[in-house]
Amino acid sequence: LLSSAATAFFAGLLAADVFEWDPEPVAVFVGSATALHAGSLWRRRDRPAQHLAFFAGVIAALAGASAWLDDPGMVGLVLWTLGAVWLVLGWRRIVAPAAIAFVTAPGLMLVAAGVTGGSWESFAPLFGLITAVGLFAGGTVLKEFLITGVAVVGMFVYLPMSGAEYFGETIGVPIVLLATGLLLIT
Repeated sequence: LLSSAATAFFAGLLAADVFEWDPEPVAVFVGSATALHAGSLWRRRDRPAQHLAFFAGVIAALAGASAWLDDPGMVGLVLWTLGAVWLVLGWRRIVAPAAIAFVTAPGLMLVAAGVTGGSWESFAPLFGLITAVGLFAGGTVLKEFLITGVAVVGMFVYLPMSGAEYFGETIGVPIVLLATGLLLIT
């Protein structure tokens, strides 16, 4: 993990200070260098540190590449898609250890749903809530506690946001929160 961080730091200094690139190509270069380095280590030993470093590198590279579009909503959708793909790869045990994918991928999906709010303010809370509910249902059906746990955290974030966005300060917000709390307990 430390060598991957050092690789990212070196790539960032090289791209920003020597090549004097803009932030987006710097992010792509740093993410790609980190993913390449961590991926080569991860291929030899499938340990959590290498998995995290590789995933972080891919996230940085994709975020930098999609930031060229100058559309935060598209960045959010690209990262959400990466999280969904990574979650499926973890579930199919293609990426190891799967527990890391069961925490990082749903977390990325939930954060990415919020990033879409940069372009589509009213869409983000509902998208985040739908993502959290889908993750909760999937984690429950698959009996994967880590996915379900991350989904519950997402619900606690996006449910009040969605209520405030769509119901304002009406009685609907406390009723929806109460009903959801009872459903989660059930």
